Amino acid sequence: MKLDRKVIWGTIFGILPMFVVLPLHLRGGLHSIEDSLIDLRYRYFNPAHEHSKDVVIVDIDERTLNAYKNERLLGRWPWRRDVYQPILQYIADGGPRIILFDIMFTERSEEDAKLATATRYVSEVVPLSHAIQLRKEEGEPSEPLPATIASKSVPVKYSDFTPRQYNVIQYPAGEIMQDDKKEKIKNRALLHSVTYLPDSDGISRMAEPIFKYGDSSFLLLPVSAYLATIDPDARISISKNELRIEGFRSGKPEQLTVPLEDGLWRIHYYPKWVYDVTAQDSIHRISVSGIIDSIRSLEASGETESGLSVKVPKDAFTDKIVIFGASAAATYDEKLTPQGPMPGFALNATMVSNLLGKHFLIHGSPVWGFILSAVLLAITAFFSLYFHRMVIRVLVPGVLFVLCMTGALFAFRLDYAFYLAPVPLTFIPAYLGALGVLTYFEGAEKRRFKGAMAKYLSPDVLEEVMNRGEIKAEVGERRIMTVLFSDVRGFTTISENMDAAAVVSILNEYFSHMVRIIFEQKGTLDKFIGDAIMAFWGAPIHRPDHALLAVRSALAMTSALRSLNQEFAARQMAPLAMGVGVNTGEMIVGNIGSDQRLDYTLIGDNVNLGSRLESLTTQYGAEILIAESTKREVEHEIPCRIIDLVAVKGKSIPISVYEPLDHAYGTLSAKEACDAFAQAFELYRNRNWDQAISIYENLNQERSGGGLQELQHKT
Repeated sequence: MKLDRKVIWGTIFGILPMFVVLPLHLRGGLHSIEDSLIDLRYRYFNPAHEHSKDVVIVDIDERTLNAYKNERLLGRWPWRRDVYQPILQYIADGGPRIILFDIMFTERSEEDAKLATATRYVSEVVPLSHAIQLRKEEGEPSEPLPATIASKSVPVKYSDFTPRQYNVIQYPAGEIMQDDKKEKIKNRALLHSVTYLPDSDGISRMAEPIFKYGDSSFLLLPVSAYLATIDPDARISISKNELRIEGFRSGKPEQLTVPLEDGLWRIHYYPKWVYDVTAQDSIHRISVSGIIDSIRSLEASGETESGLSVKVPKDAFTDKIVIFGASAAATYDEKLTPQGPMPGFALNATMVSNLLGKHFLIHGSPVWGFILSAVLLAITAFFSLYFHRMVIRVLVPGVLFVLCMTGALFAFRLDYAFYLAPVPLTFIPAYLGALGVLTYFEGAEKRRFKGAMAKYLSPDVLEEVMNRGEIKAEVGERRIMTVLFSDVRGFTTISENMDAAAVVSILNEYFSHMVRIIFEQKGTLDKFIGDAIMAFWGAPIHRPDHALLAVRSALAMTSALRSLNQEFAARQMAPLAMGVGVNTGEMIVGNIGSDQRLDYTLIGDNVNLGSRLESLTTQYGAEILIAESTKREVEHEIPCRIIDLVAVKGKSIPISVYEPLDHAYGTLSAKEACDAFAQAFELYRNRNWDQAISIYENLNQERSGGGLQELQHKT
């Protein structure tokens, strides 16, 4: 290959992938690919940060519902809201930093007053926050918020950033958030959002830290949880690139900056075992059943906790961030994540740990991804096209690619996600393309040989020949296979009135249609015998459904001939008729011939039976006849009607022959017609002539002809 041609091809394969991938990126087409690559890194190259031990999940789990399934208040979901009062009080007595609900109370209930009382009591002791959910619906106006809800809005500074504006909100129903005016007790409960918007594939990767409804701003649950660990009056500001929280911890100023991507927070997932409740060091979950049992034990004994051992001591909640959620099958909406499905509270616990541990993923700029891609493309083109040794051509670009990907994986373990999507999308096509060019030019001679031989051998046989590199004259092996014979009826008579060129033209057109169908059905073309075709299935490539492929081919061939005859009629040419015989059984297959000329063909009694079936199609007026052995292999997909019992040379017992049906038989379905033929034939064999003839006549009326004349003559 000349130098200038190398330059041309090197330029094409170095630039073309970039020109395809870059516009795709600009249109947002690489986002889903990049997200999938980050998912893989989370699963197999997780940074494995330690999750915060200051987060506790209070879980209404399957164990809880099963433990109290026979109790009126606790045995059915959803629970009455007065059930939560003693549980909240018990948790609050432990002195947590905050209690946050991951359960919605948006429907009004008769027990709202009791939950409101519990809310007011607990919020006097420790911060308590209820869940809200927001969504955006086109054409829906924003309803004014009740004063009790609007008062829970959090002041946020928006810097060069316009957040998504929501117009539908669900918040705690009834009087849950109201003050007790009679007792003059203020409801100090907070509100937080549990709204998560998954990506188009349903996986939760990003979250909005702040939600805007009209002039009100509400925080995501993890942000509310973090504020409870510092100054509740901390200053919050948000831009497209970061969320900033500034406050005081133990009298000292503290600032937390969360990196954002267009205002969205990328959830930094922990290893999968962190979310496995059976793992030793997973996120701390406390079953509500344990709290209820502890409450009942204390009430029954009349002891204080200090004097009695209980399942869940109150100090389990001391200085903890408590998320009250549910994981029982009937209670929660499953969230899909890169680490698999998990309850919503696991997402919240993950993000709280992210904030407490400052575990944030920095997602690299796409610019660096495309720079790396360009460097790899240049190296690939150079080594693949300008070095003759295959080891250098293949290994050097490949090793560099692997090193780059390995470096990106190690960077991920350091909380940096390199933008990888363009790298494999540009490198792999360029790499394979460059090697393909070399293969094309260096293998030209081999391809010319293959092109010449393709005129004589079927694609499968040719591929086997090319892989072997030689052809040996050998009998071959015995296999269970299926053979097909087809023949044009009366073609000799038709051709007598035509000139030689027309005969050859018609045959070539006919053979082209038939051979195309055989190849489409994975068949091997054995030979042309005058106007006949011999083909088989099951060799050289073994296919378990060889009989089904052969019968499908036979049906498609007869259908194609009908279409071809319509074209002949339009050209004022005589139509062709065809018979097809198909048989399945043990045959000998191999390359048979001399060293100068070989045929990859079949021999054996079952081959001869296939030819015999084809010749019987004229006698029975059927287009296709198949042996019983073939019928057994295909009847689960293709109904077959019984034709007759046929005595075959070399066999002492007659064999049953059938015709496959792939279409309705008059008003009958193919299956119904086949069942009727089977019934008639059984009557015929039992000498019930009148009943057999009656059924056959009815079938003839359904569809004239039908190949019944021979049997009616016998009866």
